[in-house]
Amino acid sequence: MASPQPRFSTESSLKGPQAVELLDEAISLVRKTPLAILSVYYLGAIPYCLMLIYFWFDMSQSIDAEAHLTVEALALTGAYFWMKTFQAVFSRKLLVLLEGGRDDHWTFQRWSNTALIQIVYGGSLVIVYPLSILVGIPFAWSTGSITTSPSSAPSPKAPLRQPSRKPPNLPGFGPSRTIS
Repeated sequence: MASPQPRFSTESSLKGPQAVELLDEAISLVRKTPLAILSVYYLGAIPYCLMLIYFWFDMSQSIDAEAHLTVEALALTGAYFWMKTFQAVFSRKLLVLLEGGRDDHWTFQRWSNTALIQIVYGGSLVIVYPLSILVGIPFAWSTGSITTSPSSAPSPKAPLRQPSRKPPNLPGFGPSRTIS
């Protein structure tokens, strides 16, 4: 009996899709995304951007900036986690669109679980980055694990302590890959 043919026959096919192909797929996915899903993203991003601009100008131009620094910094932090929560919801809806499935209704508990996950991941960012530099973990790995947390919105039936699903096993990614 003959041995099965290898799935990939050339070296370029072992590396996965090229950057231009990925960019083309991403742009076509965003172009076919309905306005209702895009509005979820902008509902989270626009308030944060406006708050950041206001904070920047108020702290650099105001005479009494120190008097309201704490309140505005906390409000900006809240707006940041608001944005991250809506990015997670957007990512989940985009994934459902890409897979062709049907998204379950977003209940209050599902929203609060998503927000809590984003607060934990986003809050650990200031600890993970310096430790990754000190310990020697490659900076890109820690950046990838933190910045991809918006795609880990829980499914509606998942309890808070369990991940919603296993991350996809992408070829060419992980600690075994070396950069040449």
